[in-house]
Amino acid sequence: MFYVNANRVCLLWLSLLLFTTGVFAQEKIDCRNYSSSTDSRCAYVRIEKGAGMYLFVVPDGEDPLDISKAIPNAEMYVYAPLADNDSVTYKLYVEGTDIENRQKLVANDQGLIAVSVNGLYPIYNVMLGVSTREDMEDVSINRVYNFYAPTLEYCLDADCKKKIEDKNISATKMEVGDTLTIYVRAIKPVDTDSAGYLESDLDKTFYINIDEGSDAENLKFLDMVGDPLKHRDLGYQLDFKGGKASFKITSDKALTDGSAFSLDAYPDGYDEKNNPVFIVSEDFPGGLRFDDHDTPTLDSAFVYDTDGDGAADSIMVYMGGNLEYIDGEKFFYNWPDEGKYKESTEFSQNGNEFTLKDVNSVATNDSAKGYVKATVHASNTGASTDLKPVEIQDRIGPVIKHASLTEGDGDAPDTLVVRFNKNIDSSWTEGKGLVINGKSIPVEAIVKNGDVWTFVVDDGFVSTGDSLQIATSCAKNACPDGLIKAADGNETGKNNPVEVKDAGQLYTADENNGYFDMDGDGRMDSATVAFKNPLSAKDLENLKVKLYWLDSKGKVVEIPLNNLDSLIKKGVVTLSADSTILGVSVDPDEYDIKKMLTSIDRSYSKSGDEYGYSVVLNEVTDVDGKKSTKVDTLGMNDRISPMISGTFLHPESFQRMESDELVVNFSEAIDYKNISDLSQAFLFSANGKDWKPLDFTNAKWSGDGKSVTIRLEVGVELEDRMNPADFIRFNESYKGFNDVAGNNVFETPATVMLQGDPRVLAKTTSLATLDFADVLSDKKDFTVRFVPADSSLDDEMKMSLGVLMNIGFSTIMGEDSTGSKVPNLDEIGLSWEMYVYTNLGAYVASSSGKIMCDDPYFKPEGKNVDEGNCLENPKKLYFRWNMRSANGRKVGIGVYLAKFRVKVFGAKETFEYERYYNWGVKAGKNGLDLSSLDK
Repeated sequence: MFYVNANRVCLLWLSLLLFTTGVFAQEKIDCRNYSSSTDSRCAYVRIEKGAGMYLFVVPDGEDPLDISKAIPNAEMYVYAPLADNDSVTYKLYVEGTDIENRQKLVANDQGLIAVSVNGLYPIYNVMLGVSTREDMEDVSINRVYNFYAPTLEYCLDADCKKKIEDKNISATKMEVGDTLTIYVRAIKPVDTDSAGYLESDLDKTFYINIDEGSDAENLKFLDMVGDPLKHRDLGYQLDFKGGKASFKITSDKALTDGSAFSLDAYPDGYDEKNNPVFIVSEDFPGGLRFDDHDTPTLDSAFVYDTDGDGAADSIMVYMGGNLEYIDGEKFFYNWPDEGKYKESTEFSQNGNEFTLKDVNSVATNDSAKGYVKATVHASNTGASTDLKPVEIQDRIGPVIKHASLTEGDGDAPDTLVVRFNKNIDSSWTEGKGLVINGKSIPVEAIVKNGDVWTFVVDDGFVSTGDSLQIATSCAKNACPDGLIKAADGNETGKNNPVEVKDAGQLYTADENNGYFDMDGDGRMDSATVAFKNPLSAKDLENLKVKLYWLDSKGKVVEIPLNNLDSLIKKGVVTLSADSTILGVSVDPDEYDIKKMLTSIDRSYSKSGDEYGYSVVLNEVTDVDGKKSTKVDTLGMNDRISPMISGTFLHPESFQRMESDELVVNFSEAIDYKNISDLSQAFLFSANGKDWKPLDFTNAKWSGDGKSVTIRLEVGVELEDRMNPADFIRFNESYKGFNDVAGNNVFETPATVMLQGDPRVLAKTTSLATLDFADVLSDKKDFTVRFVPADSSLDDEMKMSLGVLMNIGFSTIMGEDSTGSKVPNLDEIGLSWEMYVYTNLGAYVASSSGKIMCDDPYFKPEGKNVDEGNCLENPKKLYFRWNMRSANGRKVGIGVYLAKFRVKVFGAKETFEYERYYNWGVKAGKNGLDLSSLDK
């Protein structure tokens, strides 16, 4: 093989690159990589030969290469970018001095400067030119040199019509003592303008060198008259004249290893082992062989698979030489790993062929390698000789080791993955190359990866459990690519069938995977996991599913589904009619599923962990028949309807022209930008039965779409408005209210009781007449009376001083076990205080009290119940001042200031109401008859 010193070439190319990207622009000329023809300035010169030329400049506008226009005595600057590189020398031809890049020179009277250029190593595109400017802005390239090293041709004849190549020299068997004449010529390499031409002017000494430790050390190199070539420090000397040389080779010993040598020239120092290094080194292309028929040799060995299992079971050994007086042979082999030799104790002989029959090896791949060695015994002398080992040649054809099948979806083709015992020739693509149950079938190779190939097969041709092998015969029209064969060229012979295994691959269909809330209570209670192919009973045995949601603490909870077949029988899991969708029922209480969680949103997770996905674990069989668990994490879709998670009403208690403010919170973000008519989205009811649309003046959504603030009922009498403890729900008939995942409201939406501050409506009379003749026996300063909710007490209030209260009690209530809001009656009530002062601020009287929601006052009329219920049986309260002081005396005529304070409380929060009234007392006979009213 021809080569040049690689490190030096790299350095030369690096230097050339640096110079061609220098500080000033220059013309680009490439004499190696060109599209049509080379530039006329390209010159190809053998290393060490050198070349001469003239440098000159011409007047502006003239051809810079026209030497006849050279300017006498002109000053010029040399462009020689590689002048400081040790691969090239630039010299003034007459003086013999070196030229530097950008050196200033002066032409002679003819306008010329004679220079010489020489390449010491192979290097290309070495530019030489001139410039009239010191800044080198107008460089003109005169010549581009390409210095090459010659290459060699070995021939069997002087005219070199019979070139020596591996295939012809290895077929030439010589006897020990024979002589082979070799002719060599030096030619120009392929990257020159005249590749293959003889270097007719080359007179050069080359050196023959052999590999240390090889049988080539027994070779003898002779000149054409039969004298040995002289051995020098650099090798056996061979002188080339006119580019040609010839010599002879002989050996007095048997050589069977294909011994070779090289012809080297142009020495370039020594390597780390002190061996000479050459710029040119050309290996002899053939393998030399000298046989001694009186000495037995191991010529060759081949390994075979005779039973079709892909494993070596016999080795054929061919011996050379005279075997007449040989007996007691012993053979050893180390196939397939070149490890320890094993002796073959069972072999047969047929002439010079020996068959080792007891070879026992596992199926091997393309990396298998080994040798055969032998010991022979001479029957006439009794001497034993160890023969030199010979490498075993692989003659094992392809066989199938494993095959796995993945069925296609519906009528889609099936996929067959096959592992062969060795790499397969990739030129094969389609045809009836495989045999199923003894019948050839058409297949197409879609993935070719060495010894693992993937084929597509039409639906129905292959099933799990079928017998698969490689076809060994096929008509040309059925197998346009021929038969499947190994990449090493070995054709398919006997090959045992293998059973097709089920790959166990299951492909999910993400669009049908989802989490659901089937009863509309705001808790996830079911899920679906879908597959593209129907699930078989075996699939259900191998399959495991895990669901991931949040528990009540916001932590991710795993819901494992093992033994799917058993769960289907129990009704926990269902399988769709086409066997492609698993439906899973989840007990929310068993897994403490979070309430009011209707979307997949990491913000609801306590630690920001992912949830709302599933994991499918499936036992699969790979192409080698090994089983493993394939884990697929599946994205799941939110299929849960949004819920009203909370409300709060801020009621107006003073002005009918002021609106109430209702805040509605949702369990997830709502797609509010696409709601066309929000007034149709909600219904409300005072009793949970009679529902009507929710009228409002405007609505304002939060930025995250999880709540809306609604202004209600401007101009409606305060007593007729919606109050805490009324009910609200979605309008299921309105289809324009969706969450951001596109889920509409549940078909039977949950009813939600309104929470909020109490609406406290107070009425009073500013002036009352006191009949001094009326005296109450108990002299009470205040009286508290409960009256039906529809009572107005107009007559009484015209003649008395007090406050008539209509209170919507607070419904900030607790939750039951299902998360529903429920009133805790023993925690709902009100406390009241009333103070009366003179117009000068002197204390007159006061009273206070506490009323609970379950007090007997709130019992329904005519029903025998243990406790009252202020929410179901509302009543008005009249707090009346009996115009007496704290000591029971009647007050005098005048103006009084009344301070009235009410605190309404619920389970979690309280609401306070405080008002001041100016009351007047006058004397007269038409005053209030208190004794008659209180009866």
